[in-house]
Amino acid sequence: MNYFKDIVEQHFEEAAFLWTLRANVAKKSSFTQVELAKLESRIDHNLMGLILSFDEAWQLCLDAIGIQKDSAGEQRSIDPGCIFVAAVIAFQLGITDREGENSGRVRTVLNTAKNEVLVKAVVSALAWIPAKIGHTWIKTLLDSNNQKYQYLAICACSAKRVHPGDSLSKILQNEDNITDTALYSRALRLVGELKIRDYYPLLKKTISRYGSCSEFVFWAQWSQAFIGERHQLDSIKKNIFVSGKLQEYAINVAFRILPNKEAKQYVTLLLQEENNQDANDLRIALQAITALGDLAAVPWLIDKMDDPAISRYAGLSFTLLTGVDLEQHQLIDIERGQKSRLRETFGTEPDDELPWPDSKKVNSLWQHHRNGFSYGDRYFLGDKISEEKLNYHLTNGTQLKRAPAAIELALLHPRAPYINICEKCQPLANEQVA
Repeated sequence: MNYFKDIVEQHFEEAAFLWTLRANVAKKSSFTQVELAKLESRIDHNLMGLILSFDEAWQLCLDAIGIQKDSAGEQRSIDPGCIFVAAVIAFQLGITDREGENSGRVRTVLNTAKNEVLVKAVVSALAWIPAKIGHTWIKTLLDSNNQKYQYLAICACSAKRVHPGDSLSKILQNEDNITDTALYSRALRLVGELKIRDYYPLLKKTISRYGSCSEFVFWAQWSQAFIGERHQLDSIKKNIFVSGKLQEYAINVAFRILPNKEAKQYVTLLLQEENNQDANDLRIALQAITALGDLAAVPWLIDKMDDPAISRYAGLSFTLLTGVDLEQHQLIDIERGQKSRLRETFGTEPDDELPWPDSKKVNSLWQHHRNGFSYGDRYFLGDKISEEKLNYHLTNGTQLKRAPAAIELALLHPRAPYINICEKCQPLANEQVA
């Protein structure tokens, strides 16, 4: 028995598994920054063990990300956690590689990332490794003529919230990139995420020149909204009602910046579309109400707590509006929760970790406390929206609370940073790719 090999394999398996766990809980979970940091420390411990045993570790990477077939001869999907580990090792060792051999290893990893899930794993690796090494690779990818590599680099800049330098304007002004919708759209989005106000003329030019491409127009207007230019929102408003990848982005912005009367009209239209009782349509309406911060919708939320398809999400919306913790105040339906756990597998549904609310108990509490709120104002977690409260929740809240706090803060002040709550904890400030 090769004990050393067994230890390396254990490091590999644990690093891949723990990263996958972190990827699942980083955006919308009950994890706090402290809990995320502890999880990241365990990932780093295993990655260091692999880097110190590079030859054995890299062979494990090749075995994991190579072409795999099952017993029937069908090609199996590649685990994104394995791609992440392989990318970290390849990127981190490539800087000191004198013979350039590791460039081939990096290409192996990059070329294996052939779908969105695997691309996200590679981007996560670029954002994970030490800043100096990461910036070197980001610059190398940006300077390449490969649009896929440039896309990976732009995504990494977004994850780390670092400025790509002149490469961003070159990408946006290169007409050849118009054929790559993913790259050009991602570059437009980065302008808003980084609050690069100097690019406002370029955003306007994009809207006027490429108006036939709705995705380009959307991201140009989305970025304009983040830098405080909000007179062109037609594409954002349109995508409130269009199912697809842009809808959630549209809702998260529109219902936070539109005039209150207009925003309520759009909520009414969304609620009119719920008559077909489609769970996804109902969820969209809940997202809009939560973003708007309108307490007048609370009775409707309580009513929807009796709908099994969206009950738990309605409970979450109630908490994000009122600040009432359902479990802490014993407002959960224990019996329904126990029956649900017998049927579910962790991670199979977006609401799995949320408690089942007891609508009668919630309604009783609301009737008792509703007069303590000021109707007509926007609320988040039981307080009128303010910079002070948002900063508090961004620092101390769970990921479920930090996500809306981050976008709320970014839209509240055009020059305030848009924090990436999924970034590895303890990020470095004021970074820019040389």
